[in-house]
Amino acid sequence: MMQETPSGMWSGTANELLAKLVFHASEDIRRMSIWPRTAASMSNNMDRVAPLIRSKGIECAKKRTGKARLITLARINDYAEAKAKNAPPSYP
Repeated sequence: MMQETPSGMWSGTANELLAKLVFHASEDIRRMSIWPRTAASMSNNMDRVAPLIRSKGIECAKKRTGKARLITLARINDYAEAKAKNAPPSYP
């Protein structure tokens, strides 16, 4: 999924992330009991796996903007550069 974006970043709601993952996951994976079925469970799972994916080079950040609760996934180098510039990263 991260390879699909030229910037190496993805941002969207938990529901949008779940929809993306459903597209990439096999049916056997989606049938597992640990597979998130709702946006709320997707968001909670992201909180739990954030340290693991960070160790693999992907930063997971959550931000609330108005009514939207956004999840941003970015390769750590891209995220650090955007944060150092004190500006929000640009998304495609």
